[in-house]
Amino acid sequence: MSKKTIPRRLILAQAGRIALGAAAVLSPYAAFGRVTLEAEGNAFTLTSGAFADGKTIPTRFTCDGEDISPPLAWSNAPMTTASFALVCYDPDAPAHTFYHWAIFDIPGNRTSLHEAFPQGAVAEGARQAINDFGQKRYRGPCPPPGHGVHHYHFDLFALPTAKLGVSVGATALDVYLAVRDRPLARPTLIGLYSR
Repeated sequence: MSKKTIPRRLILAQAGRIALGAAAVLSPYAAFGRVTLEAEGNAFTLTSGAFADGKTIPTRFTCDGEDISPPLAWSNAPMTTASFALVCYDPDAPAHTFYHWAIFDIPGNRTSLHEAFPQGAVAEGARQAINDFGQKRYRGPCPPPGHGVHHYHFDLFALPTAKLGVSVGATALDVYLAVRDRPLARPTLIGLYSR
């Protein structure tokens, strides 16, 4: 069959397949939110032993309990990951998105954060930013009583650099803005809470 007689629909279909293949290989944003990026054939996922995605966060990890961080674990990060950053925020807060935690420069060989992660600017080889409570630590869900169910996002960013390079006084929002457009992959775990 000559080039002139190739049906236009076949040319378009082949072009589409090539474009999709290139996007899957080149785009670091192939999957955001609760859908994870495929890394080496397996999904890069973030989970917690304390609650499942889309389920209620136990009181222990909120302001009504011990207010400690929940255990978090991830698997199948991209091979080129040099560090991780994790940001926890509440988009349902009354005035604006409320940032509960930001921890960054997490070593790239790490695969979890244990329960009750210590507070402080530097802890276990990672750095913590100032949250909207004004502290360098995790602070749990604490929505206004009667405000309905809030959705708490735990976003994990796999990054190609070992150090994020933000200032010592960086806020959780500063960290989020620094990482949101540069991850190799970004899975999200969402927990619910109401009072």
